[in-house]
Amino acid sequence: MAKLERISPYHGELILRASGGDQHLLEAKMTPTTRLHRIFMLLAGTSVLALPRQGDPADFTLELTPDSTYTTGCFPPCKCPIQFVPGMQGTLKFRLVESGQFFDSYEVEADLSVPSTPPRLLRGSGSYRLGGEIAFLQEMSLKLSTDGGASEDFQSGAVPGPSEFPEKLSIQLAIGHQECFDTLLEIHAEKSAPRAFRRGDCNADGHTDISDPISGLLFLFGGGAAPACEDACDANDDGKQDISDAVTTLSRLFAGGAPLPPPEDECGQDPTVDELACGSFAPCAGSCDAQAAAIAAETTIVGACSAVVRLDYDTLAILGWQLGCAKYSQVTEETAREQAKADTGYGGGRALNPADPSDLFVFYESPGDFGGAGIVSARTGQSVFGGSIVWLGTGEITYPKEWRGSASLGVDCARFEGEVPARGYDLAAGTAGLQEAEIQAALDVVRETALFEGLQSSGYIFDAVVVLYPRSVGSFDPSTAEWIVVVNGGFLE
Repeated sequence: MAKLERISPYHGELILRASGGDQHLLEAKMTPTTRLHRIFMLLAGTSVLALPRQGDPADFTLELTPDSTYTTGCFPPCKCPIQFVPGMQGTLKFRLVESGQFFDSYEVEADLSVPSTPPRLLRGSGSYRLGGEIAFLQEMSLKLSTDGGASEDFQSGAVPGPSEFPEKLSIQLAIGHQECFDTLLEIHAEKSAPRAFRRGDCNADGHTDISDPISGLLFLFGGGAAPACEDACDANDDGKQDISDAVTTLSRLFAGGAPLPPPEDECGQDPTVDELACGSFAPCAGSCDAQAAAIAAETTIVGACSAVVRLDYDTLAILGWQLGCAKYSQVTEETAREQAKADTGYGGGRALNPADPSDLFVFYESPGDFGGAGIVSARTGQSVFGGSIVWLGTGEITYPKEWRGSASLGVDCARFEGEVPARGYDLAAGTAGLQEAEIQAALDVVRETALFEGLQSSGYIFDAVVVLYPRSVGSFDPSTAEWIVVVNGGFLE
């Protein structure tokens, strides 16, 4: 018989132990960016035990990554020409239709583009299943039409499933069995960071005026073109496109109505989770060069700079950022603690950082009525970030006092691909470790801003630190938690 001994409040750490006879131990950690769908354990002398997964969003979209490929022609043992095309692009939209005891089932809409000569468009729909009684399996079936022609059935068969789903997916689908003439799709896809937009600018022309509600109404009722950014048309931010959005925009423009929910006046990402998407928003895509130049000008100093970027815990949307630069200084743990206490209110407790760090000092006071954390640059001795963490409550950011908007970070820029050493700290658990996937997911959002390019233009990028700031522990609240990404750079003397 299996006995559930402990469940930690944050990581979902499960420890099961069989009583009597041989004992088997299972530890499974569910991280914020990895959904663990099923854990199965065959205990000695017992039946299979199934543990429920964490809930996944009912609707979501994955974008193909550049390592996706399209191959058509002769596979062994036949001999004839074969065409291999890398860089397949497109999206897979998933809708959860059934969550069963052993399998979750999804409807899938596929919109794929093959960069061949001439290009091929593969569009259609199908199904996807994930789960299993003992083995963890996935199976996808798509009926795809190539350039509007007759549909063909692409099947994956039952193959090992991805533990990262729905954050990531890797799967191969073929018309046949990859023997003789066949077509093979190798799909690698993942969720992308939300795109920047301005709410109310439904036609994405860079201005909010009467043409925007008209554009939205034509789409809804007059056969007009679908908006490039659904979020921009959602003027009241209720997660739907309907006539109320036009009413909200008209009220704002001509009747003294309340400001639209953010982001309205500057480019930013949707702070709320909904089913709407933003495929593109041209007015917010051209500011990267200017923002990189502005960051470079501000960070041209013989010294070091630390940029702090706040990300929403669930959506990874950028909530704000700040930048501070100073000359190099001899920083000890004692002086760092004094500075952290003066600026953030938290300089006592444990130092989570290694001895004599080169990046940041991270001081952690155990959560309670006055718990929290203070972070100081090890290069300059200047405070970087601080905030309270409350047991079964909601803490507040205490430093910096003010934050810049995401528009000045140049959201949706060309991705920075340079190597950046990074480490993580988990302030929910009070430890020096985060999962590598968590660190990279947060860092990837910042890679698509102008920050790295700006820092590199003025000097060097030294390293980055990702911090999970929970605000509350004992009962983890994802609606108030944030990822804090600190990017350190500067110029050497």
